[in-house]
Amino acid sequence: MNEVSDWSGDVAVSVVPDLEALITQINGALEQGDWAQVVALTAPLHACASALGETQLADLVQDLHWIANDALVNPLFVTSLLSEVRP
Repeated sequence: MNEVSDWSGDVAVSVVPDLEALITQINGALEQGDWAQVVALTAPLHACASALGETQLADLVQDLHWIANDALVNPLFVTSLLSEVRP
């Protein structure tokens, strides 16, 4: 990830804390299995990552968005997958 010192201007200073907070919120939503929250949070996280020029992160976040969206559409499939990997 680019450091704030690599950026000049207010954009990086205001976006980096947002990026970190969103990642923390998404991690919590993932741990809770709250797919709707993951879908809602990935859009602003994608925007933050893009604003920082973090294209790989933005691409991963976009993938996570679609995975979470699929989980909302197919909850029984996700439940069966999770039951296979959880003890």
